[in-house]
Amino acid sequence: MGLEMLNPAGMKKFTGDEEDANLFFINIDARLIAAGIDTAAMDQPPSAASTTPPYTTDDGLLNPHHPQVDASILVLLLSVLGGHPLQLAVTGNTKTSGCFALHRLKERYERSATEHARRFKKHF
Repeated sequence: MGLEMLNPAGMKKFTGDEEDANLFFINIDARLIAAGIDTAAMDQPPSAASTTPPYTTDDGLLNPHHPQVDASILVLLLSVLGGHPLQLAVTGNTKTSGCFALHRLKERYERSATEHARRFKKHF
């Protein structure tokens, strides 16, 4: 378990195709979980603990807001993004945060990915 598990091996670049969004988020979440990153904490604002040890206190998972972990998340994202999603991840990301980039991508693409999956199921 650890940050070395975060690598883009086997992932195709996500360039914003609605039909690829759901699979992209599943892959990213799976890689974060495999690396031992507390994905539930990503949706919460960073706390003062983000500058202390990289592990969360209660369950030993990596704190996604810790600078080293956050930077690793951003490196992973930058290696698997292209086109408009890449623009979303870096534009206005003044703290170069992986958590911020992923949150922004989910805001833009998660709803459309869910809608695409629903339409696909209805079609069949």
